[in-house]
Amino acid sequence: MLYKSYQARGYLEYLGQQAKHGTLPEADLPLTGWPGRRVKEWWREVWASAWLGKTADLLEPWMLLPWLFVFMWTSVLLKQLMALGTAMAVGLGAIASATAFAALSVMLVGLQGAESSPVRHADKRGPP
Repeated sequence: MLYKSYQARGYLEYLGQQAKHGTLPEADLPLTGWPGRRVKEWWREVWASAWLGKTADLLEPWMLLPWLFVFMWTSVLLKQLMALGTAMAVGLGAIASATAFAALSVMLVGLQGAESSPVRHADKRGPP
């Protein structure tokens, strides 16, 4: 839910930029709730990659805290179930939780790509 909210804020930022430039088609308005379709590859205009706006966002609470909780639980479970040392359990827990969150993000972006409009907006600059 937090990641979907993060994606939605990025998409709204994109729509806001398009509206300021006068290149937002009327078909994309009014926007209420999660859009039925989205502009394909909207993130190229406002984000560094399809799943992350900027690297510093990884340290924001909505990204860091869920990972931290999963990391802690995974480390404790690995230590108990596999009789690993603390350092090994912490290392494997960090790798496992980071991999799980990255895979989930890629999966969500892939599913959202299927919802996108097949047409990209041609003119991004707006009127002269």
